[in-house]
Amino acid sequence: MVKNNSGGGCLVILIIIGIIVYFPMKCYHNLTFDPLEYTIATKQANLRYGPGKTFTVIRTLLKGDAVYQISDSSIAKKPVYLKEKDTTILVSDPQWIRVVNNKDTGWIHKSTLSQDKWD
Repeated sequence: MVKNNSGGGCLVILIIIGIIVYFPMKCYHNLTFDPLEYTIATKQANLRYGPGKTFTVIRTLLKGDAVYQISDSSIAKKPVYLKEKDTTILVSDPQWIRVVNNKDTGWIHKSTLSQDKWD
């Protein structure tokens, strides 16, 4: 009797188990993924009254804090009213997005954010 010690059968079984586990998890993640949810990726980020560093900081958010996008300044081709300043401004920098964190609503720069995505 000749024994096959190549391990080919084990490799096939591991690949099948990997497929059985990976793809349902990926599908579940894609079904529950919120494209408007971001987390703070930097050590800290400032939530501001307006889209720019000249606006007052509402509060400082820490790494891992979640924020939800309300609007994107890149599609705001028209003036935006800021009730905190009782004024209307034209948003021109597409890197600032309007978000909500707990009960605070403000603007934050995209470079401080990340999203949990599976490709």
